[in-house]
Amino acid sequence: MNMTKYLRNLMIIAASLNVSMVSADNTHQTDEFLTENNVVKLGVTDLSFHRATGAVVANILERMGFTVIRSFDPHKDNFAHLRSGEIDMIASAWLPSSHGVYKKSVEELTPTRELGLHYEPYALWGVPDYIPESEVSTISDLLKPAVKEKMTPTIQGIGAGAGITRFSIRMMDEYTLTDAGYKFKTGTQEQCVAAFEDAVAEKRWIIVPLWHPQFLHSRYKIRELTDPKNLLGGKDRAVLLARQDSLDRLFSADEIKQLDSIKLSNKIVAELDYAINRENKTEDEAAEAWLNANNKRMSWIINNHYSLPKPKIMTIDASLSDHKMEEMKVAAQNYAAFWDTGQIRYAKKTLATDFIDLNLPKGRKQGPQGPIDASNWFRSVVPDLRSEFEEMIIVDNKVILRLRFSGHFTGQLGEMDGKGQAISFSAVDMYTIVDGKIKTNWHLEDNETLMKQLNQ
Repeated sequence: MNMTKYLRNLMIIAASLNVSMVSADNTHQTDEFLTENNVVKLGVTDLSFHRATGAVVANILERMGFTVIRSFDPHKDNFAHLRSGEIDMIASAWLPSSHGVYKKSVEELTPTRELGLHYEPYALWGVPDYIPESEVSTISDLLKPAVKEKMTPTIQGIGAGAGITRFSIRMMDEYTLTDAGYKFKTGTQEQCVAAFEDAVAEKRWIIVPLWHPQFLHSRYKIRELTDPKNLLGGKDRAVLLARQDSLDRLFSADEIKQLDSIKLSNKIVAELDYAINRENKTEDEAAEAWLNANNKRMSWIINNHYSLPKPKIMTIDASLSDHKMEEMKVAAQNYAAFWDTGQIRYAKKTLATDFIDLNLPKGRKQGPQGPIDASNWFRSVVPDLRSEFEEMIIVDNKVILRLRFSGHFTGQLGEMDGKGQAISFSAVDMYTIVDGKIKTNWHLEDNETLMKQLNQ
């Protein structure tokens, strides 16, 4: 091989991946980069079954081409964030009973719209089915002396902002349960579940303030107690609740129709919740698996939209908050999607307008347009270029990505005409993420391996 020619072509390869070559076709892309807004901020109530539903919605939005930033907060806080515009939508709002008072607060300031029907939740007080129904079938039965002797007096609930908690506190008063010696405690979902499962393991009598859908129903037989005073609120509709101004700004009419067509069920959400709590799946893993397993049911979204790539291996700094981790992960996923597809919209979603290449080669245009031009140029050399997302490491404000590019050399590179040679080479990127955008990138490509493959 002529070494001078080899080195010259190696320099061209480096330029194809790193150097901006502006053409008349993309002279306006920088302005478009600055103005496009395709980020959806999704508030999710920080309970596992809400996380499950939120993951399904986020997955679908990503397949529709949106960047989704999820935040996880208690019920009341999510609605406050919706009211202030910190988030665009909530998955899921229970209406009209459980979260109706919160929705009313939002609509005092801005109109909202309900989309889809994720499931039909309702609150309940239940007991394990080994407690005889002849002795305990209604909440009023809890006042019987014989029942009080056997029943665990502490009723362990969840967070203060939950509908079931608000209903339960009122029931303690209306049914005179506090006077009878019972005590209602707020806490976490984990504390509520643990209190129930510990009692069942010991065959103790216990009351559990619960709801449908919830994964405990998949494992235990829990008998609902009747509520003669009708204080539990009845059956709600769990919906995607969005600010109307966010819908107008972010979505087309057809896209809104798609969001409105998302319909799950109590059974589906309980299955997802069980996968999270008992099969050690993350909410995203459970949602992805369910969507892919229900291709026919969800074909309108599964078959027609690209899903953001997910790394084979992911390591996350445990000190990061869920919101920070999600923000950084999505930023990196969008940049990986840009290199996988060549679609400029993914780069526009994730690169900061003052993006800086930390190892800028001579002649490259600095800023977010540089990677776009580099991708366009290299895809003229390797039109079927794909990028496999092998590993992601998230620590502090940094994300490190390991990618593997593959395809076939069918274009022209300098003096070389492609003959369909297969290529496969690695690259490493290290991003600094600021406010959900890639501010800087240090990168290294294995151009020597690539050059050897092109010269085969």
